[in-house]
Amino acid sequence: MISTEYAAGFFDGEGCVSINYVPQRNKGYKGRIGYYRVKVSIGNTNGEVLTLFKERWGGGLSFKEARILNHKPVWTWNIWAQQTVGFLEDILPYLIIKHRVAEIGIAVMESYKNNKFCRYRPIDQGIANARAEWLRELRALNYRGVGEMSEVTL
Repeated sequence: MISTEYAAGFFDGEGCVSINYVPQRNKGYKGRIGYYRVKVSIGNTNGEVLTLFKERWGGGLSFKEARILNHKPVWTWNIWAQQTVGFLEDILPYLIIKHRVAEIGIAVMESYKNNKFCRYRPIDQGIANARAEWLRELRALNYRGVGEMSEVTL
């Protein structure tokens, strides 16, 4: 079995928390509503270690052949929605680099507990604003490149 400490270190170096906003249109509601999808993933060329993540926290494991000469094939472990909370809460005390990223992922999923999830129903504006802000913060934390992230990319 994989230790929580090892998993946290591995995730700190190789993992990712992503949040996607999925807009929906409700015919009986003026305006756009939608929901947020939280996903945790770890990619690596060693499928054996990712199998240990799957055995402990569930989720899915996928394999992708290398498309570029001299590159190795890649394994990816993914978990979604409520599964992300258990994993992120387990490793949170040991995270260094991705501590805030994990907190955001947990916060987004926790925001659904008191506001029963429905893709086609408008939600409280305060919760909607908080989720949108978490999405902006996460994008800024995950931003790659040199320089500051512009408002356009948010």
